[in-house]
Amino acid sequence: MVRNNGTEPLSVPTDQLSHYVTIWIDKYRAERPYNHREHGRSCSLENTYVGALDYLASQSGLAVRAINRVIYQESKFTSLSLADQILTAMERHDLLDNEINVVPNPRLTEQRFNEAMREAGCG
Repeated sequence: MVRNNGTEPLSVPTDQLSHYVTIWIDKYRAERPYNHREHGRSCSLENTYVGALDYLASQSGLAVRAINRVIYQESKFTSLSLADQILTAMERHDLLDNEINVVPNPRLTEQRFNEAMREAGCG
């Protein structure tokens, strides 16, 4: 179950996640310019251009707006579940705990954090 960042016990700093999402988007766009065609027939669905944000949205199951909230760092922290969905869509799950820190949700009190961790089966 995906919970919002108000109740999920773990989160990531949005600036760290945003940095890697932006790098991924730049790489995606460089490898697939708008006029790029994989196949020769222009009427084929295989030739339909899929932008970086639309690709991430379709692969992660998130709305483009949710991904933009990360890119534009609209909050200091992002729930771990949302970060996980984005990183999995990017095939960069390796960044968690290496380049992107997983931290306790700063919006939770210690008591609520402990309760949420128990609810998640972690204690």
